[in-house]
Amino acid sequence: MAVLGHHALHVRDFGAGAASDDEVMRLAVEHDCVLVSADTDFGTLLAQLRTAKPSFVLVRTTNRRRAIGLASLLNGVLAMAEKELASGAIVTIRDDAFRVRSLPLW
Repeated sequence: MAVLGHHALHVRDFGAGAASDDEVMRLAVEHDCVLVSADTDFGTLLAQLRTAKPSFVLVRTTNRRRAIGLASLLNGVLAMAEKELASGAIVTIRDDAFRVRSLPLW
């Protein structure tokens, strides 16, 4: 589904709703996707694997249930960090700021 100019997929779109984190990461690499999740395990896996892909957006906001507000916030951060995400990065989004860390993490 294209939303706000971004092609967005859910793991269920791959028939992988119950997939392990490793499998979700493999799918993201295979399909050149940026992972978006509130699950910190993806950042840990990327650090352990010392890989540059997939890029990962970690949502650490207190308002995750307000879909419209989150979509707007995510859209803004994706636009500002587009170059970094294309080359490999972890972007952490908080209520009032975001941080970009290039991959691989060493």
